Amino acid sequence: MKQKIMDQLKHFELEHEVTICYAAESGSRAWGFASVNSDYDVRFIYKRNVSAYLTLDPPRDVIEIPIHQDLDFHGWDLFKALRLFQSSNATLLEWLSSPTIYREEGDIAEQLRKLASDHFSIRRTSFHYLHLAKGHDLRQVNQKEQVKIKAYLYLLRSLFCLNWIEQNQSPPPTLVWSLLDGMDVDPWIKDRFHQLVDLKKESDELGLIGADRELNTLIHRELSRYEEKIPSLPDRKLESTLLNRLIWEELA
Repeated sequence: MKQKIMDQLKHFELEHEVTICYAAESGSRAWGFASVNSDYDVRFIYKRNVSAYLTLDPPRDVIEIPIHQDLDFHGWDLFKALRLFQSSNATLLEWLSSPTIYREEGDIAEQLRKLASDHFSIRRTSFHYLHLAKGHDLRQVNQKEQVKIKAYLYLLRSLFCLNWIEQNQSPPPTLVWSLLDGMDVDPWIKDRFHQLVDLKKESDELGLIGADRELNTLIHRELSRYEEKIPSLPDRKLESTLLNRLIWEELA
């Protein structure tokens, strides 16, 4: 599959007249709890020739590829990626720390990783994971007798990311096992998470289990705590000067 993905990336470069600087796995396969039928969520950062940016009609800053079979490709232009990075976009930070990298050209990704460690916004990144948890996944759990295993796992992962930021003051790693190994977690929660991962690996994406009342109580308690805490966390936004320099070096 890896070779197939790399071949597709080369094809997209020719088709869209771009150079892919970085490509990595995202989603459940990168997080460490894919099902047997999980898609491959490939995310990439690309750049164009300088002349493409010096025009009255600039090109789109995303490349969206229709899902084919189990392959899902989505890419961001370098300028879009760096604007989002400047605001501590958690999705981009996850791409950069993915355990599965398909392409890494030059040192742009490594430079961004180094900048992320020193300049990310604790508040913005925490809000991202709080909104993620309170959105679709929480609705999948509330007042349900049968709950998707996937919903519990996604919710717990968001909470683990919040825990990581709270304890380590740094961007959370993408792989969930690195999260759990790098912070203090109540043993029963860790054990329950392992059980859910095992169940998901044996089922499809729609696998259900009976609602876990104890787990539901913990989830709501933690979300309420973070709702109160996050607004007072420190915020920051990376200076444009550093990122402009990266762009100039990358396009030179």
